[in-house]
Amino acid sequence: MKKTKKEVSKRTKEADEIYCHSCGEPIKKEAEICVHCGVRQKEIIRSFKNKTTAILLAIFFSSFTWLYTWKVDYWKFWIALAISFTLGWVLFWFLIFAIWIWAIVDVARRPQSFYESF
Repeated sequence: MKKTKKEVSKRTKEADEIYCHSCGEPIKKEAEICVHCGVRQKEIIRSFKNKTTAILLAIFFSSFTWLYTWKVDYWKFWIALAISFTLGWVLFWFLIFAIWIWAIVDVARRPQSFYESF
């Protein structure tokens, strides 16, 4: 019989534990099945991104660094690409350098916690 929310233990989870997605009891992070309710735990896939990688991408690939954090920065990539192609080859190298500096500054000013949310 499944426990109601009021009946669930008041024990808080430790650093190496998570809450069961079914019954809410604290279980080990590595547990595939909850020892309290017997429900298989869904595998959580997280891909953490790194600030150092973003800076290196900005240095070597300019505006393509924004593809690394596409969910947030897609518009910066498209603006940089549009500017690069519409203003022609006369300003091309100046714009590439300016966009390169913009990309480096943009990724360098963000905290590491920003990259952990992707």
